[in-house]
Amino acid sequence: MLVGKRVLVVEPEFLVALDLQRLLESAGATETAFARSVGEARQLDGHFARYDLVLVDVPGEGVEATGLIRQLREEGIAVVAMTTGTLHRPAFGVPLLGKPFTDDTLLAACDRAMAGRPLAP
Repeated sequence: MLVGKRVLVVEPEFLVALDLQRLLESAGATETAFARSVGEARQLDGHFARYDLVLVDVPGEGVEATGLIRQLREEGIAVVAMTTGTLHRPAFGVPLLGKPFTDDTLLAACDRAMAGRPLAP
């Protein structure tokens, strides 16, 4: 389901982001871009539509990430949330992965997010 897709990875850990890029591109993604934080991702505001899928690291309580995820969903972009925290809510209506996760688990979450992608306004 990732063949030909463009993905944005919002992840503060550089090596984790590179590993995600390797996995996503081996699954067919044609482009993987990075943002090291929600703040850095916010600098792309107005350009999110170029991405088919966004993977968002949700640190701690995820207050900043929650707003970004809500915005992305409103713009019709598929989202997967990732966290090392103990979020017990339904992850803002998107697949939520607890770190660490397996490659297969991530790819399955990406497929779920892409299949349940809300329609763009």
